[in-house]
Amino acid sequence: MGMLQDAMRRPRPARATVAPPRPRWRRMVGMAIAAAAAAFGLGYAVAVFVLFPAPEATTRGVAVPKLVGQDSAFAAQALARVQLRLGEATPLPDPDAPPGVVVAQDPLPGQQLPPGEAVRVAVSTGPAQATLPDVVGMSAARAQALLESLGFRVVPRVDSAFAPAGTVTRTEPRAEVPYELPQEVELFVSAGPPPQPQDTLAPVDTLGVPAGVPPNPVPTPLGVPARPATPPDTIH
Repeated sequence: MGMLQDAMRRPRPARATVAPPRPRWRRMVGMAIAAAAAAFGLGYAVAVFVLFPAPEATTRGVAVPKLVGQDSAFAAQALARVQLRLGEATPLPDPDAPPGVVVAQDPLPGQQLPPGEAVRVAVSTGPAQATLPDVVGMSAARAQALLESLGFRVVPRVDSAFAPAGTVTRTEPRAEVPYELPQEVELFVSAGPPPQPQDTLAPVDTLGVPAGVPPNPVPTPLGVPARPATPPDTIH
């Protein structure tokens, strides 16, 4: 009896709990995520360090000064003060800027350039000029098209002249002279020769005597009777 009670009082050993096995699909998802992260990191490293490396550090640029409105000589001095130089100067007609003045620049003011670089400019040559051609004898349409293509402003005028109708008789100002554009040109166009006046004299015969007027009698000496006029169809 005592042995039975002792056995009942002894604690029973705890049973070991076995964790249920993890599903296989979770393990595969985790491996796929890890592989994708590794591939992304590798691609990013290749792009940053191989394909698109960061540019090398450069020295700080120089701000380009404003050159428009200055004479080209002063523009060169302004660039030299900031360690830049004057580059190609392109001549460009400009009706408002005097000759020799900068009217455009590249790069624009405020942009950065490394020291020693060149700034290109366009320099005014003044208003554009063209020589007025001689269009006398041309048709009005052809002459006007030619003058307008050269930059002239054409003002047609009607001229009463003996030239064929529609042809140019003269221009104002005169041709073969250079003018600043746009120059107004008066184009005088013939309206054709004036109509001829109608002949109001009476018709004359073959002898030059007006029809119906008898010829003057032949003068005779005093005391001698005048001979009668012989009809033209009488033969002696």
